[in-house]
Amino acid sequence: MDIRELLQSTAKQAQIVVSDVAPAMSKAIRNACPQAVHVLDRFRLIQFFTDSMKQRRKMPALGRNPRREIPHTLRLLTVKPERLTDEERREVREHCR
Repeated sequence: MDIRELLQSTAKQAQIVVSDVAPAMSKAIRNACPQAVHVLDRFRLIQFFTDSMKQRRKMPALGRNPRREIPHTLRLLTVKPERLTDEERREVREHCR
């Protein structure tokens, strides 16, 4: 059984589908469960942000201190949202944009 067949067998009950970012997976989810919300798994999101932060370290400073900014940003992205202050949640939303 391939992933599309598996999704179609549960499509009516699916409200949220969590997966990685593989284009084939995204297409299968859209086709089999068009009403479901497709969510990227937490591991991939942290991986994307970590890779972005590594790239940011290589960029020239833009009036900020990357040595302080990057660990702070990584902490914001790995702490449970309910443990963040309102200001920290705003920072996370801004980073996500």
